[in-house]
Amino acid sequence: MKVLGTVKDAATEVPLPGAKIKLYVREEELAVLQSDSEGKFEHESESQYLGEILICKVEKAGYEPQKVIQEFEEDEVTLAIKLVPGEEEKIKLTVNLKDEKRNPLKGLNISLEVDGEGVGVGISDKDGIFKISLSPDLEGKTINYKAELGGFELASGEVQLKKETSVKITMKKPPAPPPNMKWLKIAAGATGIVAVILVAIIISQIIPPEPPNIHYFNANPSTIIRGQSSTLTWGTSNAMEAEISHIGGVPLSGSRRVSPERTTSYTLIAINEEGNRVEEEVTVEVIETEPPKIHSFEADPSVIKEGKSSTLRWGTSNAEEVEISGIGRVSLSDSRRVSPERTTSYTLIAINEEGNRVEEEVTVEVIETEPPKIHSFEADPSVIKEGKSSTLRWGTSNAEEVEISGIGRVSLSGEREVSPERTTTHTLIAINEEGNRVEKEVTVEVIITDTTPPTIIGNTPTGTNVPVNTQINITFSEAMNLESAQSVFSTSPATTGRFRWDGNTMIYTLSSNLAYRTSYTVTIGTGARDFAGNGLQSPHSWRFTTASAPDTPPTVIGNTPTGRNVPVTTQITMTFSEAMDQASVQTAFSTSPATKGSFRWDGNTLIYTPSLNLAYRTRYTVTVGTGARDFAGNGLQSPHRRQFITVSALGKPDLVVTTLETTGPPTVNPEGSVELPIRVEVKNQGDAAAGIFKVATEYTGPQGTFVVAFTVPGQSSSWYPYTSASLAAGSVVNFAGKVTFRPKLRGVTVSLKATADSCSGDEFMPDYCRVEESNEGNNEATAISVSLPHYHSISNIQLAPPSPATLTLTEQVKVRFDYATTETEGVRIFVRPFTDGSRTPNYAASGSPLYPTGRGKGEGDFTIRSGEVTVDQLRFQILSRDKSRVLHESFISVNYRFRTLQ
Repeated sequence: MKVLGTVKDAATEVPLPGAKIKLYVREEELAVLQSDSEGKFEHESESQYLGEILICKVEKAGYEPQKVIQEFEEDEVTLAIKLVPGEEEKIKLTVNLKDEKRNPLKGLNISLEVDGEGVGVGISDKDGIFKISLSPDLEGKTINYKAELGGFELASGEVQLKKETSVKITMKKPPAPPPNMKWLKIAAGATGIVAVILVAIIISQIIPPEPPNIHYFNANPSTIIRGQSSTLTWGTSNAMEAEISHIGGVPLSGSRRVSPERTTSYTLIAINEEGNRVEEEVTVEVIETEPPKIHSFEADPSVIKEGKSSTLRWGTSNAEEVEISGIGRVSLSDSRRVSPERTTSYTLIAINEEGNRVEEEVTVEVIETEPPKIHSFEADPSVIKEGKSSTLRWGTSNAEEVEISGIGRVSLSGEREVSPERTTTHTLIAINEEGNRVEKEVTVEVIITDTTPPTIIGNTPTGTNVPVNTQINITFSEAMNLESAQSVFSTSPATTGRFRWDGNTMIYTLSSNLAYRTSYTVTIGTGARDFAGNGLQSPHSWRFTTASAPDTPPTVIGNTPTGRNVPVTTQITMTFSEAMDQASVQTAFSTSPATKGSFRWDGNTLIYTPSLNLAYRTRYTVTVGTGARDFAGNGLQSPHRRQFITVSALGKPDLVVTTLETTGPPTVNPEGSVELPIRVEVKNQGDAAAGIFKVATEYTGPQGTFVVAFTVPGQSSSWYPYTSASLAAGSVVNFAGKVTFRPKLRGVTVSLKATADSCSGDEFMPDYCRVEESNEGNNEATAISVSLPHYHSISNIQLAPPSPATLTLTEQVKVRFDYATTETEGVRIFVRPFTDGSRTPNYAASGSPLYPTGRGKGEGDFTIRSGEVTVDQLRFQILSRDKSRVLHESFISVNYRFRTLQ
């Protein structure tokens, strides 16, 4: 393989010596080079990289670094690299042009040369200033300049270039010629008075103007292929106007890009103010390109059996790109093995650089073959006891090879005795000569006799001071017959309760508390059996002693609500210092004014929910009397009372979104939608509690403003999260979840905002999702800007034959997959085999479609041409159409063994 290249200045086309070039293949450094005096570099390697990606990195002081990516499509790769000078490194040249009276001169033609080569031309502005940025490579060199304008002498000179260079030019007018003086005598009239009148006639000697001059007129390049361009460059002096044939009037000095369809001569004409003219001619030769040609395209053989392969061979010339329908882009001349499932026509398309194309078609006819058949496959008997045997019998036809899983290759029809140690499923596989296969399964069930009795491996509680509300747990060594274990369970003294199971653990929950300071014996009899009918070898018993009755009276250690401005929808809670007799507490509970409601308990906390809203602006007294007792019968030492005052009916809530922020980066879910985690904080800054309300999110994008789904974990609505209780005045509530944008918004920047107590989607929500506020105009948050990511993926990969598999050389593995991309210009998708972390040698691969966009299905195949290898990975790559960017890369593990046919 050979790499050739040149490095030039992008602005001046001047070759750049001393540039540092690094070449990489397979992410490994291939070579480090330096451009020579002509900006050229070269590297040659004996390794074969056909189909590989070459990465070329170029650096040079004063220039922006550049990275070029090129595929080895031929044995030789040519790179033309142009470096852009770094803006801070460029040389700045300023020319200031004035006349002898220090007036600025507009419209002067300025031309610049270094070492005889033009490096720039231009015209002074209204202030007589001409500025240009030059390559940093020119620093220290001498630049020659010329300035010309009609009516002034030509000005020229030179200056050595520095980073900042200024030149002042004073334009002079040519000197006036001396006047000619003549004296004449003129006679007066009839008066006889002769007057001699001296008439000085000054006849100015007229000096003809300078003729127009053409300094240079050239075409670069002078020879092009039809469709390409050439640049005409010219410079003149002492001219009032200039024109070029086929173009028309042009500036006195300048350049023009032309693209003639045939060989054309261009004549530059310069004319001064007297009408004098000079001409100069250049010719751009246009070479007609040869049309693309297909010399051969054949399928060998053209008729195959189903499952077999044919080789497509082709040869072309004068082509820039060649592709085959159903395969994709291919080399200009090559061969490709194909295995179509049905009769298929392949079209070879050759295209030259002008886009001219020729086509040729070949057809591979596929003859269907009889599939293999399994007439019978059975196990006799299908159920055996441990240590016994079963006979497998089978019959097949149209098969080349038959095997049974766990046994190996067998005859096409026959029988085999098996003695599995456990229940086993055998798969009979019949394969014909084309590799088509059918399968059938039979199962030999092995009944294993269980003679091991169960044991109890754990029990609780044990010891002393056991709480009177404890549970009794018994853990067995294996799964048990539940009813048998429960039927032989007993306690002494006797108790009542109910059973439940957690795996192999039986849990007994008492209907009422145990007695204080009492010894209990728990017994499980031998009637407790496992599923094989084995019982405990002996009864299992243990003892525990309950704790003494407490003599400390309970207390109330917490209660809500308290204070003022309590919402009328509030709940009333009381937390006790220990577990209480719930019925006694509920009986001793009261409110003043009286209310009706319902009770529930959370541990040692009583929760009372009034059936109706409380009255506005009312003082309530909550009392729990001394009849509230603990389980030992101890009551409160004194009644517990607390007061609170409800909110005034005249106040109103005011909901404001105080925070809208992202809590993580946007990600793309498997459906292709973009999910963005956010947090929304809402504050009630009014003077009354706010009822139930919801929050909505919406975005503004290129197509307008739309509602976007806001999903919060635990909420029933995936679009609009809402509060579960009233929000007191001065309180805040947070909603943490995600917003989900549609797939078509990937790659777009949107504006996102949130609204508290939104009207969006009211038709889908309960009536209570609206709050009357003191200010209805401040519910929206300040919008935030969100950039949604692009998305590229390969999924649903299917392989035929499935991995693992052993194949002969040149047998193909077919790959089908789903792709998704947001790249609108089309992408390239590659599937390549790997062995031990490196590209598998001597492989051939193809795929389609050619330049897909959006979502779709792709397919390809690969095979090994020579050498016995094992493919253990497949790499999937999505590249940009020009292959300069890797958009997606993923691997899957496989096991394909390619072996030489014996």
